[in-house]
This record gives sequence, C-alpha cells and structure tokens, in this order.
Amino acid sequence: MVRNVGAGLCLTLVALLVCGAPLCARTTEPFPGNGWAQITDLTPVDGGTMISYTISGWGDPIGLFEGSGQFLLDPDGNILDGQSTLEGLLGDQVFLAFEGILDGDGNITASVTIVGGRGTYEDATGHGDLQGQLVEATFAATWDGTIRYGAAQQHTDN
Repeated sequence: MVRNVGAGLCLTLVALLVCGAPLCARTTEPFPGNGWAQITDLTPVDGGTMISYTISGWGDPIGLFEGSGQFLLDPDGNILDGQSTLEGLLGDQVFLAFEGILDGDGNITASVTIVGGRGTYEDATGHGDLQGQLVEATFAATWDGTIRYGAAQQHTDN
C-alpha cells in the first residue's frame, strides 16, 4: 500500500514538473501570413456558388504550408461559411473559419477565426483580418492576427 501511494505521488510530481515547464504552457503570439490560392471548383448551390480552392503560403508560427478550403459566395458578393485547413511541413494543421466580402473590383476583405487544429495546434484559437485580390481563377491574400495554442512540443515548420 505504501509503495502504491509513493509511486502515485512520484508520478504526480513528475507530471507537475513536466507540465509546469514552458512546453505545456498555452502560447499567444502574432499570426501573420500570406497565401496564394487556386480555385479548383465552382458549384452552383441554393444561395450562390460554392467555391473550392487549394492554397499554399507561409504563416508564422506554422511556417510553409499547403491546404484547401471552400466558401459560399452569394449573389451580393458576401463570402459565407468559409473553411480552410492549413498544413505545415511537419503535418501540424490550423483550421480556419471566415466570412467577408468580395467587391466588384475583386478585392477580398474577411474576418478569420481559428477554430482548432491538429498536432501542435490542437485546440488552437484566435482571430485575424484577411485582405486579398481575386484575379481570374486565383487569389492572393495576406492576414494578420493572433493564435493561441499549447502542445507538448512547440516548433515551426520553416
């Protein structure tokens, strides 16, 4: 009985020491980035057109990434129900949700919310603003925001 209590106390102390270290802390940091997307599909749906795309770019702290996403574009130029997944070189992912507007000149303005991820960015949260330009079947975007995450290993994919 004494051995079990001692072993349990020892494991508890080890867990406190490990998770008390900066590696287990939640981190909030800037999340700037830019990406270039290629539209891969336009599907007419009730309320507008569902637009699917692939994207690649760079963001801090995720580093170089590739990903995909989709959004609904209504007849008034509103971007609705946007979703995107960014995957870094080491497989870590950030999940985004966004809404905004596409004006008649091809300018994109959107509000982005980080809604989770995988790997380092599991349970990530955050927000930011995105600006972009649509030209034919491609668009370029830059964003600036913050990301809050915590994981057993923090790293960048640069």
